[in-house]
Formats: sequence, structure tokens, C-alpha cells
Amino acid sequence: MATEIEFKYSLDGPAEAGIIAASDYVSQYLKDDWTERSTLDVHYDTPDWALAKRNALIRVRAWINLSIATLKFGSYVKDGHPGLYKGQDFSTVFHGVEPVIRDLIACGAPESFADIRGEDLAPVFTYKCTRRSSTLYLPEMTRAELSFDEGVLTVGDKSVKTCEMTLELLFGPCAELEAYCERLVSEHHLEPHAVTKQETALRLLKN
Repeated sequence: MATEIEFKYSLDGPAEAGIIAASDYVSQYLKDDWTERSTLDVHYDTPDWALAKRNALIRVRAWINLSIATLKFGSYVKDGHPGLYKGQDFSTVFHGVEPVIRDLIACGAPESFADIRGEDLAPVFTYKCTRRSSTLYLPEMTRAELSFDEGVLTVGDKSVKTCEMTLELLFGPCAELEAYCERLVSEHHLEPHAVTKQETALRLLKN
């Protein structure tokens, strides 16, 4: 199990991401080179979006010689912490939809998901993304991954482009990362993100 604590912000585009990445308040806490990778994620749910109703999704991501299925669930903290997302995820090798729930539970996912039948799962949307990331070495031994994502979310014949910045806590107190984010938001007038990918997909379907 992995616990996710992230602060997410919507960006206007890659130009804004470049300005933020080059700013003094970011560069002074960087020691490592930036890395870049591209991924194509396929997100699964039931026809009635039973996982989405639980603030959950199953993401399948292909690597070089295997695919990994991850059950992710969580939500944005609504009061007093703009952009803060808290969640958990559990991963297993993807051997197809029929055994995936059983395999995830064997890897520690909650038994409460056992009522989701694997054979009812089907792809509901995809997310193709290019991520540029590096590590922030903040005070109080706090470490966070800073990433800039440019992506396209597709549901059926509808799609929407996204550009966002994420700061994920890797080690240290959440309060230290939140304080850093507050100043970053103030300096760059950032818009906190508050909509998950499955919520975005559902809005596309309804429109």
C-alpha cells in the first residue's frame, strides 16, 4: 500500500510550467536533473461507474514487458487546504480484468471491493501524459516530487487537454510542504485543482 499526499494545481499550458520551474523559489530547492517520461493509462470501471461512486478507479499502465494494475482511491480535502489530495493505492501485475480485483485484494486492497466483479470491468477512459519531474529538497528534511503533466483525457469520441502541476510528499511533515505550496501559489497566482480524472471523464460524458 502507498499513501498519497499531493497538492495539485491547474496550469494554462507548458509556458506557465516553464516559468514556474525556472523560478528562484523552485530552483533553489532542486539538486537533481529533470526527468521526462510518457505514459498511456487505461482506466477501468463498471458500466454504472461503481468504482467512481467510491472515489476509486483501476488504472492499468503498460511498461516494457508487463502491465501494472493499480487501485487508487481518495479525494480532495475540501476545507482549508486548497489543492490537497489524500488517497491510497494498491498495485499488482495485470493478468486481465477477471482476476484483477482478487489480485489487488491479495496485495492488500480493502476487502470492501470484493463485490466488484472483474468480468464487469471495462475501459472507460484513457489518459495519455508526458511528465517532467524532479525532487524538491525542502527544510525540515522534507522531500517532495515536483511534476508538470501535459496530457489528453479521452472518453469515447470526446477528449480534453490538461496541464497541471503536482507536488507529492515523499518524506517529512505535510505542514512543511503545504507552507511551501502556499507561497508558490501566492507568487504565481495558481489555481488549486479540485476535480479527479474520473470526475472529469464523467463530465465529458454528460456533456
